[in-house]
Amino acid sequence: MHTDDLFEAWKQLRMSSKVPPDFADRVMSEVAAYETRRRQGTLTRLLWVVAASSRARASIVAVALLLFVVRLASVLTLFLNLQAIKD
Repeated sequence: MHTDDLFEAWKQLRMSSKVPPDFADRVMSEVAAYETRRRQGTLTRLLWVVAASSRARASIVAVALLLFVVRLASVLTLFLNLQAIKD
């Protein structure tokens, strides 16, 4: 059998198959899932861009350090106030 004959036989076989009734719903749900994954990919790309910038990384570290200092100060204040109440 020639290659073209095999291809034509395959096309005939594929054309004779029936489309499931929920085919369109499945396709649309996959499209929606793809769009959701693509949006998440955009967020990931944004994080990579921020991570690539040294100024952005320095800013993130500065904010994290500031939050740490504020949290540490609040904990110390809490313990120092408890010591003053006990005395």
